[in-house]
Amino acid sequence: MRTGTGLPDALRLRPVRTGTYEGLQRYPSHDPLRGGLDWFGQGYGCNTLTGSFTVDGVTYTSGGLNAIDLRFEQHCYGGAPALHGQVHWDATDNAQPPGPIPPPADLWQPAPGSTPTAGNYIYLQSDPGDYVDAGGTFTYTAADALISVSPGGNQLSVRVNGDQNWFGDFQAMSSIPQLELGYYGNLRRYPFHNPVRGGLDWFGEGRGCNTLTGWFVVDKVTYTSGTLSALDLRFEQHCEATFPRSTPDPLGRERHNAAARTDPAAARPLAAGPGLHAHGGQLYLSPERPGRLHRPRKDVRLYAGRHHHLGLPGR
Repeated sequence: MRTGTGLPDALRLRPVRTGTYEGLQRYPSHDPLRGGLDWFGQGYGCNTLTGSFTVDGVTYTSGGLNAIDLRFEQHCYGGAPALHGQVHWDATDNAQPPGPIPPPADLWQPAPGSTPTAGNYIYLQSDPGDYVDAGGTFTYTAADALISVSPGGNQLSVRVNGDQNWFGDFQAMSSIPQLELGYYGNLRRYPFHNPVRGGLDWFGEGRGCNTLTGWFVVDKVTYTSGTLSALDLRFEQHCEATFPRSTPDPLGRERHNAAARTDPAAARPLAAGPGLHAHGGQLYLSPERPGRLHRPRKDVRLYAGRHHHLGLPGR
């Protein structure tokens, strides 16, 4: 499906009847007198296929599809192994994913005294063998690096330009309009994440994760007239595989933690110029000094999603 809504494009073309559609081939290269189907995603799909689907129930309201129950079976390349699936969709289902929850008590935090006591900063700490930060510990403040923050709704982009260059993206779940206090867990790499959960990505110096797991926590956040003005955020990131934070990664892959904090005492809004410091997984963000204001940027991002096609018989 091109729209990513979970409903086949063809189901919108004409009223669908209950019944079984058999002898199908891959959509859209199918026989229009029979119909077609195609289920693919995550980089996998069938060049050729055979299959069928059954519409167990379907309702329309004012000519528009309102609900459908559908089952399908698909065989790649004419082989015996089958992929089975079932779709239940109702336009009246307005359920929303939950927002952030209170942070678990055992999450990573910077050691006492390891971060600046005032001002904007980024603190990074990584385990030995960490690919992205190479096992190092870094602290960045306005005295030695240009730190910029670009908030956009429920997403935050961070950039550090100093002796090293770092970039970070933190995306909340789709159910909330802006970053809120709490724990955002079970995350994958931004922007290829599950939008129901959110995502993150910390990279730089020519190094980054192809895939990752992780979390971030917003410990403090302040908005002034709807604009982000202060933030404390920390995160943990694991490249290519996930391991408990207390357990060394036996594969030597990255585990990266970070936290961010902004100074709410600053009167002016944070327009996109806070500083970051990173320490084995901690970011500290605070508004930049006057005269170093950065305009928030607008990003256009492309998301790779799953596509599902079911072609109905034509006349």
